[in-house]
Amino acid sequence: MPIKPATKAIILARVSTAEQAEDGRYSLPAKLRTLREYVNKGGKFGSLKEVIDEYTFDESASKGTRKKFQEALKIVKNSNEPIAIVVDKVDRFQRGFKETVEYDELRKEGKVELHFVSQGLVLHRNSPPHEILMWDAFVMFARSYVLQLSANVKRSIKEKLERGEFPGYVPTGYLNVKEQSRENPRTFVKKIIIDEERAPFIKRAFELYATGKYSLNKLTEIMREAGLKQKGKRQRIGDKLVVTNDRPITQATLYSILNNPFYTGEFLW
Repeated sequence: MPIKPATKAIILARVSTAEQAEDGRYSLPAKLRTLREYVNKGGKFGSLKEVIDEYTFDESASKGTRKKFQEALKIVKNSNEPIAIVVDKVDRFQRGFKETVEYDELRKEGKVELHFVSQGLVLHRNSPPHEILMWDAFVMFARSYVLQLSANVKRSIKEKLERGEFPGYVPTGYLNVKEQSRENPRTFVKKIIIDEERAPFIKRAFELYATGKYSLNKLTEIMREAGLKQKGKRQRIGDKLVVTNDRPITQATLYSILNNPFYTGEFLW
């Protein structure tokens, strides 16, 4: 059955982290320019005429709910004509077979074309088996990379733990800092130091709680009045990872502090 080539395109330009988004090698604007040029030239079939939406983001292709990815998927599902999803490479689009299941049904229905520009692969309703197999192979290679990356991270964390190093963000009263290495001035080492601003409050909280005279609720009230604030949360706003402002200590956080062995020189991981 003859296909109706897509004339409208959605561009997806993705990097895995905010750091990559700011790195010239992974520049989102550069990716966008390349993908726009591809659409402006009509794509592989010469039929593409219009970019109806662009999504640039630094969300993982292998973890959690990908909000912008789902937004693009919703547009495709609600469209009365085929839409081309234009991406640099398969691994910028997916790192597993979940997206294959979602988009392959739409491909078979003639609702979507998948254009992987750098790899010269375009998938549509009438794509031959060898092109579908190429898609699967690229996904397999991408998934292999993710699995190997995960294994490397776990191995690195294990080595840190064996050396007695804490691999995460420290609790209130301490700070994670980077210092220039004495052995190699070009590199930086991560260290944990006392938070001079909050440490006296934490010490006082332990001293008061140890008397047995204060309930957790009362102790929280005392520490809030004294001015103890907990560190802001790291959260994603739009495409950026930001740290919120410090806020007054909560009862839940104070409970966590009083039961955390980190303050006695040990830690759990």
